[in-house]
Amino acid sequence: MPYKTGEGGYVTEYIEACLFCAGTDIEYQTGTPDREGTPINRLCSSCGASSGSNYTKDGVPDAETDYLWNMRAKNFLGKIHSSPTEVSMGTTGTLTKVEVKEDGYFISIGSTCCFLEKKWMTVEPKVGDTLTLHTKNLSTVRGAALNGVQIYYKSDAQLEQEYKYFCDKLKDARLKAFEENKGKMDADYEALPRFFKQRIDRFRANNPDFRVEYEPYEMFCCKEAVKIANAFSMGEDVESFKKLPYEEQKEVVPTLDDGHSGNTFGCACSLARAYLDAPDLVPQMHGALAPLVGGEEYGDAPKS
Repeated sequence: MPYKTGEGGYVTEYIEACLFCAGTDIEYQTGTPDREGTPINRLCSSCGASSGSNYTKDGVPDAETDYLWNMRAKNFLGKIHSSPTEVSMGTTGTLTKVEVKEDGYFISIGSTCCFLEKKWMTVEPKVGDTLTLHTKNLSTVRGAALNGVQIYYKSDAQLEQEYKYFCDKLKDARLKAFEENKGKMDADYEALPRFFKQRIDRFRANNPDFRVEYEPYEMFCCKEAVKIANAFSMGEDVESFKKLPYEEQKEVVPTLDDGHSGNTFGCACSLARAYLDAPDLVPQMHGALAPLVGGEEYGDAPKS
């Protein structure tokens, strides 16, 4: 039965298949409630790919939860490798929250949140103001109007320049982090069971940049998977573990890391189940970040 949001809201008539593995068993995953509400997202039970979380006050999935999954399945992979200059959208609403930071403002329009840099804002936003956000590719803020007055609007050339600066800065930061942590990464690799080593080896062989770009993320998922697998004797037990409240999960696996996202936890559980039931599958399963950046980019297959 479809869910509905408010006036003009998105209506869930179907759920897209997983953008990476084409799986159709797309379940809900509920996180730990906090002051913002209960985070809920869609999760592919086959490969662990997940959508962004939607916060709800009552912990019940709504249309926006499904919308985030469907929009990612339809649009995300086609845009991740290109600069943010394709699809323009506008969102108008009343500011419900404004947090002033040193270099900008964290603002909320209902469930829509973003950061506005002070260098672009000529007027300070406040709760109750009417704000229009102009975005590219559903996420990049290119302009804002406050109470009907245009504050700024970035040209395509400005967006291209910012995108290149961001990519260069991110690449430099990852290279620096790799050089600083290479010794620990090597030790973590040596401590992995052989099936997980074979998994890492595949990504390294397929993508020369894997160690710098993605290995820390993948290594985290693998290490967590081993922790989870060591607590059980059968893969089906992992499925029950996934559904426990966080406090009970920590009782079962006390060393479970507190920094999981929906994607890392889903991947770790999928790997743990495979390791218990069919360990030969562990080296073959999709990379932890492949649903976000693409299989070839990540190292699931050799780069063309």
